[in-house]
Amino acid sequence: MSLRALCRPAEIASGFLRPRPLVSRVKPKLFSSNSNNKSAFGRFWSWTTQKRPSWKEDKTEAAVIFVVFGITGSSSVAFVRPCLKNTFGLEGNMIDGPWSYRLISLIAVSPIYAVLLLTFGTISGRHTFFAMMASKIYGRFLPAAVSRRLACPPAIQSRQKKPPTS
Repeated sequence: MSLRALCRPAEIASGFLRPRPLVSRVKPKLFSSNSNNKSAFGRFWSWTTQKRPSWKEDKTEAAVIFVVFGITGSSSVAFVRPCLKNTFGLEGNMIDGPWSYRLISLIAVSPIYAVLLLTFGTISGRHTFFAMMASKIYGRFLPAAVSRRLACPPAIQSRQKKPPTS
């Protein structure tokens, strides 16, 4: 037996038992789709390089940035220690030494930290901010001409747009 057979035609006509249209729930997209960026990588890249509020103004941005710095620091040390042991046969720590371990560890951690910082920062959607941080790290160890070549275009553009602070 159908619904129409059970109900009087007046009830159906008045809208009392009219089937409701399906509400299309639009899920928020993780990546904004741009007409130029149809691929998944293009959508990801536009999402991670979009303008974001300053970490000083937005607590969520600050939390994401602090988490990325924490994960990067732990990961870089966890990555370098086994490499030093397997490559140079050095075991130790920064407090007890030996001095060769301390020196090689400092030299090896800095570039690896910058690469991991850029990687985790891009995955977290803050590529522009962390690209600027990585270029600052490389700028302390490499000549200016080399560090300018390593800087990516979104970081260079955001650096040029910022007014100088006094």
